[in-house]
Order: sequence, then structure tokens, then C-alpha cells
Amino acid sequence: TTTITDTTTKTTTAETTTAKTTTTDKTTTPTETTTTAETTTNTPPICPPSTCCSATYLEGGACTETSGLSKKVKKKFCSKGKMCTNSLGVFDTKCTCCRNCKEHKTCKNRKGKCVDPASVNWSHWNFDFCYKKNVKCVKRNGGMNCVCCGWNDPTNPQLGQGENVQPLTV
Repeated sequence: TTTITDTTTKTTTAETTTAKTTTTDKTTTPTETTTTAETTTNTPPICPPSTCCSATYLEGGACTETSGLSKKVKKKFCSKGKMCTNSLGVFDTKCTCCRNCKEHKTCKNRKGKCVDPASVNWSHWNFDFCYKKNVKCVKRNGGMNCVCCGWNDPTNPQLGQGENVQPLTV
């Protein structure tokens, strides 16, 4: 389970005004009117999207703030030594390269590789096809799209000779 932190800060200000109101029996009664204004300010994420992890995880990964991840998720998906830059552009121990997908046993049995179509380095992989169903991948979090792709001859994948496009889905 991954926790996503909302980076929206809301500030509420209230303004109170006192006005005099006169009624028909010549009595003056003070009344209060409250006006509330809400201001929304977006603060940048600690670890913004970055391409610095593409060399670490050619199958797709992202610069991730690890403070909200469980030890199990960190161990399974994240690099121990590959830091990435924070929102100020400085390498930060809180920002680590993490893969988005791992092979499920159904993908391993087909000698495939699980990739994140949004961040995979397609020019490195020359997959012949990607599986549409019956072959699974393990996702770092539920919002990610992971797909198992493979080769007609998995013993000779010819890596680094890809066409930089996603192959057909079978």
C-alpha cells in the first residue's frame, strides 16, 4: 500500500463586520456578518517527476519520496543507493529511484518482463509483443499501469535494439 500525500495547502480567513440595523419599534440591534474566503496554494512535491531514474530502471521507474513507503515496498521496489533530486534540484536521501513494476510468476513463466508503459525505455527493449490477459505484473501502487511483454525467442532478446515504440498487445 502506498500513501500519496496531498500537496495542497488551504488557508481560510474570516472577516467579521458589525453593522447597525434599525427595527420598526425604533430599537437598534447590532448584527454580525461573517465573510469567509478560502485560498488554495499548491506546494511542489518533495520528489518531483524526473528522468534521472530511467538508467536505473529501464523497465520503468520514478523518483519517489520514500518516507511514506513501507519497508516491504522499499525493499521490493526501490534502490538502496540511487538517490534522485528533490524539488530544489539537489540530490536528497528522501528521494530514491523506485521501479513501478515487478514480474509476477505468470510473467516469469513466459520469460517476459514487466514494464510501465508510461516510463519504460522502449528504445532499450525490443519486445515482440505484450500480453493482454492471463499474465500478471506486480504494481508498486494501484494507480500504475504495468504490462508483461516478451519475445518470440526469449533466449535471444537483442536488448538495446528496440524501435522506441510499444509493441502489439496479444
